[in-house]
Amino acid sequence: MWRRMAWAALAPFVAAALLLLHAGERAVGEGTEVTELRVGYVASLVNAPVVVGLARGHFQEVLPGVRLEEHAFGAGPALVEALFAGAIDIAYLGPSPAVNAFIRSGGEALRIVAGSSVGGSGFVAARGWNPQRAEDFFGRRVGTPQIGNTQDVSLRAYLASLGVPAAAGEGGVHVVAVGGPELVGLFALGALDGAWVPEPWLTRLLATGEGVLMLHEGDLPTAFVAVRPSLLARAPELVERWLQVHLALCALLNKGDDEAVALVAATFSEVWQQDVSEAEVREALSRLRFGWDVAEAGIQALADKAYAVGLIQGAPPDVSGIVDPRPLARALVLRDAGEGGGGN
Repeated sequence: MWRRMAWAALAPFVAAALLLLHAGERAVGEGTEVTELRVGYVASLVNAPVVVGLARGHFQEVLPGVRLEEHAFGAGPALVEALFAGAIDIAYLGPSPAVNAFIRSGGEALRIVAGSSVGGSGFVAARGWNPQRAEDFFGRRVGTPQIGNTQDVSLRAYLASLGVPAAAGEGGVHVVAVGGPELVGLFALGALDGAWVPEPWLTRLLATGEGVLMLHEGDLPTAFVAVRPSLLARAPELVERWLQVHLALCALLNKGDDEAVALVAATFSEVWQQDVSEAEVREALSRLRFGWDVAEAGIQALADKAYAVGLIQGAPPDVSGIVDPRPLARALVLRDAGEGGGGN
């Protein structure tokens, strides 16, 4: 039932992609030898477009003859290692892991082809702890999903701005890398004094009644769509069609209406094999927006931040060329040539 309802909600947005596909364009895979596409993502609400799209069959609908293989990861740095191993073709990941992969590989690991989400992460402090100054952090334990992920970089940059070392010991704060579900449990037990996390863990920490939102990164890019350069070279039309569905999903989810909320709640309940309430999704989506725009200058600023806190070693980072705007530009043209593409 949910699959039928989800497709009914999305169909007007994807109609242009399907019409163009069946109007005689070259079939995906023809002349490209692409018959399998390996998709990696972090299974969190900031990546709702890809999670919903895969679970409900929307990407499969526009890629006939291509088998989609899904890989879910706990955090972006683990996904990057899979990219390096050649196991991922399309990735939904945060800006910091994307920058790290690009720099470590000399620009060979990926190209960012679209934005995906903005906002949806922030700093939650345990109730009763109101950190405002450097000394308030001394000896405290603060969690992030993984060392080097986007929220970890944000925490370290924030601590550096206060002059607080991100290291255990006198005058420092102990940064604990732990996955979202475990992090929520540790927070509830009082084993963490705070956490810098993405949705839905941000909402779940607040829902316990033990957390207080100290800082919300409403304007920080949280996730991008990236692809292997070899895929772009072999099958650019495949990437364009993928992005057409991505655009439609972003537009649908941004509506934030009852149908979109129900779709997200049902999908993540299935994916995580646990109950995800519509109330939780509605609150999380209020701090999150989905969009495809991406600016290389903003990515460079994030790379500079990671370098400043010591998570990028060597020479100052240069991310020139990390964005390839051509597939998105083409996908937007194709969307606008049809009907019901939705807006950013």
